[in-house]
Amino acid sequence: PLLARQKPACVPGTKQGYHAQTMGLYMGELMRRIDPQQRSIGQYFHDNIAQPLDLEFYIGLPDSIPASRVAKLKGFSIFQMLLNMRKMRWSFVTSLLNPKSLTAAAFMATTAFSDIENYNQRSLQRIEFPSANGIGSARSIAKAYSEFATGGKVLKLQPQTLVELMIAPPQTGEGTFDEVLRAPVAFSLGFSKPSQTLPFGTTSSAFGMPGTGGSFGFADPDKRLGYAYVMNRYGFYPSNDPREKALRDAVYRCI
Repeated sequence: PLLARQKPACVPGTKQGYHAQTMGLYMGELMRRIDPQQRSIGQYFHDNIAQPLDLEFYIGLPDSIPASRVAKLKGFSIFQMLLNMRKMRWSFVTSLLNPKSLTAAAFMATTAFSDIENYNQRSLQRIEFPSANGIGSARSIAKAYSEFATGGKVLKLQPQTLVELMIAPPQTGEGTFDEVLRAPVAFSLGFSKPSQTLPFGTTSSAFGMPGTGGSFGFADPDKRLGYAYVMNRYGFYPSNDPREKALRDAVYRCI
């Protein structure tokens, strides 16, 4: 109800703002309304993507998965964040520290979801919170992206769907300034596209999404490659975390 009553922060189509926590909730409700079976987004993902591709990835962790198979997230203190601010864009940091900013509203929406340690609690892992609590292995994330990078035969994806994913619409070009991230970024159909802020892949046809703390996954159709990196110790880089970047560079050297 709160999201349904939410008024736009600007005239639609005139500005761009990253939905750090709410995008998945919006998409989940749209999914439930258009799906003939009225499935949740977690169930739809399980039935139509995870099962056909044999993925270990869940939006809403089943009780059948033992806690011993779920890595514990390791966050950081305010003091550690202050010491590592140089690793983050200063424009983003200053906006995040302003409680009245769109950045603070997007990333610190609730205490429960903004505290990293809470994501180690089974009660939060169990619910479907598609913006932030998907749980799975790097191998499965890479396998999912590889399906999109190699033609989508298993999922029977339409060629036009893949074409639209590879081509960024003009309104989400490299020069688009994001009011929440406080930087020029490129988004297309829910995915990040290569930009000056986040260069990845071989050409502009690549698409994917970085995650909080340093994780990253993407599809590179030019190389027919699905790639993913995950970690449980949070880093401070908004993108191009040195741990992830070293692995990505090594992969491209190999191919």
